[in-house]
Amino acid sequence: IMEKIDIAVEKGIVGFKIICNDFYIYEEKCLEVLQKIADLGKPVFFHSGILWDGNISSEYNRPLNWEALLNIKGLKFSMGHCSWPWYDECIALYGKFLHSSIHNETAEMFLDLSPGTPEVYREDLFKKLFLSKFNIAGNILFGVDGNAEDYSVERTTKWLRVDGELMDKFGVSSSDRENIYQNNLMYFLGKTKRERAKKVFVY
Repeated sequence: IMEKIDIAVEKGIVGFKIICNDFYIYEEKCLEVLQKIADLGKPVFFHSGILWDGNISSEYNRPLNWEALLNIKGLKFSMGHCSWPWYDECIALYGKFLHSSIHNETAEMFLDLSPGTPEVYREDLFKKLFLSKFNIAGNILFGVDGNAEDYSVERTTKWLRVDGELMDKFGVSSSDRENIYQNNLMYFLGKTKRERAKKVFVY
C-alpha cells in the first residue's frame, strides 16, 4: 500500500478517502499508512458515523476512535457526515483536537457537512456546530455526498437551500459561509495556506 500511495501522489492525487468497514482506525498498520500520507502532504477524507453497508461495521466508525490521530503529525483529515448519529461525540472530539494543538503538534481535524444526517436532525446538528462557540467555522467542509458520475443538481440545490436557511437562523456570517463553501476545502487540499485554528472558543 505504501508503494501505491507514492504512485497515486505521483499521478496527481490530491487526497485520499478511507472507509473503516472492517478495521479500526487506531490499528498500528492504519496509523503507519496515515503518517505516510501526512508526510506526503495529502489529506484524508474519512467516512464516519453509522455505515449503511449491510454489515456489522458501525462500531469501527465511532468518532472517538479517531483520538489516535492526535499523534499523526502533519495530517489533515475530515469526518464525513459529522459522524451522524454521533455528532455530539464528533464535535467534542474536534474541541479536543483544538485544545491539544495548543500544546503539541497534532493532526488537524475537519468536519464534513455531507448529508447522512437526515433532514429532521439537520437543525440540531447546525445548532450545536454554530452555537457551541468552538472555533469551528474555519474547519467545516460543505458537501452533498454525490459523485461526478451521477451528479444531481436537484440534490445539491436542495441541500444548499436547507443548509443556507439554517445558517441564516444561527447567524453564520457571509465570510464564514465563503470559508465553508470554498476556502476551507482549498486549504484542506493544500491549494492555499493559512494559520491553522488553535484557539478553542470564540466569543
